[in-house]
Amino acid sequence: MAVVTDNHSGAGPSNRHLLGSFVESVLDDDSTSSEFDAGLNIDDSDDCASESKTRNELNETATISISHATKFAVPQHISDRSSSSPISILKVQCRSDPRFISNTRRSWKSLPAADLDKILQQANALNSSIQHTQSAPPLRRNSVSFDTIRVRLYSQTVGDNPAVSYGPPISLDWDYVEQEEVTVDDYESQRPKRRTLRQMALSYYHRKNLLLLQYGVSEGDLKKAKKQAERIKMKRSITKTFLPVMTVESALESASRRAMHLVRHK
Repeated sequence: MAVVTDNHSGAGPSNRHLLGSFVESVLDDDSTSSEFDAGLNIDDSDDCASESKTRNELNETATISISHATKFAVPQHISDRSSSSPISILKVQCRSDPRFISNTRRSWKSLPAADLDKILQQANALNSSIQHTQSAPPLRRNSVSFDTIRVRLYSQTVGDNPAVSYGPPISLDWDYVEQEEVTVDDYESQRPKRRTLRQMALSYYHRKNLLLLQYGVSEGDLKKAKKQAERIKMKRSITKTFLPVMTVESALESASRRAMHLVRHK
């Protein structure tokens, strides 16, 4: 048995050359080998617990003070290495999950091997989903179709829209006469030719004759509607004329409101 002791009170050696600095001989006794394992605090029952520690905590646990050195026995496989090569103090195996750790100081745990079965399973699922998407029937386009047409003939009465050149305005009434349903093809084959905007325009005499003779509107109602339309047209023309000075008017109104506010608070 070889014992290495040192009574110096200074700081211990670095962790890199911890074992190589004070281990100089080999002891083949089994009991001393167990003492060495106990001195390094590497117990098989604590494999999984000690593996969760960080690298710094493991190094601090294995640090040995030279002033209180204890007897250690070095196994044969450690004594064969050169004293200059670093020796890892981390465990090589764990009962629950084996780990692969290099002996160099800067190394770390290597990644586990890829699970090929899981990769193949995910690839097969992706291929099956792609094939299902490709084999799905194409989406049907939405379309609108017309079957029958029902025409309503509305009566006319005096209106209030001032957009007329002269005379009373005319508009649709609430009363209507509903005709029979016809198919689209029959309607398109029998309908008259579309009229132009000039043909759809109604003159003053045409509107007056329709309201008086066909729809039974009195002369008094026609005159009243005519005056109301002229009044609305005059107001619109005034607004259109003074539209550029509306900003000045709004500013004057705002100033007057502020002045009234100051007078009231005084």
